Amino acid sequence: MAGLFNPSNAELRDLYNNAPCGFHSLNKDGIFIAINDTELRWLGYTRDQVLGKMSFPDILTPKGKDRFEKSFPIFKEKGEIRELEHELVRRDGSTFPVLLSATAVFDGNGQYWASRSTVFDISERKQAERALRRAYDELEMHVEDRTRELKKANLTLKHLDEMKSGFILAASHELKTPLTSIKGYISLILSGRAGPITAPQHEFLTHVKRATDRLSRLLGELLSISKIESGQISMNLRGTHIEHILKEEVMIFKAEADQKQIDLDFTLKSRLHAIRCDSDKIREVLDNLINNALKFTPKHGRVEVSARRADDVIEIQVSDTGIGIRPEDQLKIFDPFHHVHQKGLEGEESTGLGLALAKRIVEAHRGKIWVESEEGKGSVFTVTLPGRADVREPETSLR
Repeated sequence: MAGLFNPSNAELRDLYNNAPCGFHSLNKDGIFIAINDTELRWLGYTRDQVLGKMSFPDILTPKGKDRFEKSFPIFKEKGEIRELEHELVRRDGSTFPVLLSATAVFDGNGQYWASRSTVFDISERKQAERALRRAYDELEMHVEDRTRELKKANLTLKHLDEMKSGFILAASHELKTPLTSIKGYISLILSGRAGPITAPQHEFLTHVKRATDRLSRLLGELLSISKIESGQISMNLRGTHIEHILKEEVMIFKAEADQKQIDLDFTLKSRLHAIRCDSDKIREVLDNLINNALKFTPKHGRVEVSARRADDVIEIQVSDTGIGIRPEDQLKIFDPFHHVHQKGLEGEESTGLGLALAKRIVEAHRGKIWVESEEGKGSVFTVTLPGRADVREPETSLR
């Protein structure tokens, strides 16, 4: 069996001695009985200094010696060790990490005779692991710092947002009363009850009335959005016939549609059951969608309001054959104060809050709202609202 540890063939001996890893063999007492040149170079010893004179524990750290004393008897019994890490001690006292695997060789009686061990220097791997650990620790510290900064910034933004909402609420309330008075007096003057006015005065006052009406709507929408976002407004949810609301909304806008020579129709695509919603808030959503559809649809166009039941939701759509919405605007139209600037846009200037308010009302009902549009061909706004068949029917029934 000596040939296993001292190859006689020159080519095999060269391969054994100059392998990129260490090879050695230990007898039953742990003494070296074979070792290749690679491992000797790592350790700084000669073969004469090692073979038959040194044991494996002689090149181990104190911790490694304790591990060897415990593991060597088990190895001689089981016959195998896989990828066991050790710190080897060089002749000059320095250490380096290795990964050791070993297989036992047994004699004809099944008794342990020697080991065949393979040793890999893992210094570079350990260095990479330490560098990776340092980088990870630095990254973790950076993440913690950034997290603290973001939390602080978030608290600041939350405080500023609360201040903004409080300011809007206060300002809206403060402006509402004098604005109501201004509107009242303008209407009184325009009616002639305060005395005769000239044609130019009537024209100027009409422009002022339109501006105050727009400002009044802006304040109302700002107030509604701020209340919803701050949680100061509660939804009056009750069983409601959504079909009834839809028919009423179409009738309300029928005169305006006829004036613009636009066909306004309502289509019921499937039977709708009662749902729980705040009917006044849903009317605000529909007012905005239908008003926008009429505003952006040219004469002889068509606006359709339709509804159907789809699984557990009620789906409402307001479609038009208007000017459509550019792709870049479709992502922003539900943001506050976003205005669509396109050729062919007619009608009164928008406050930029209607769709933002509609989105918040729909989401407060746990619903969804989105738009599909092609420039020059029209738009389809879709609203889905949770619709459960077990909602108690309202007292007022449809006829």
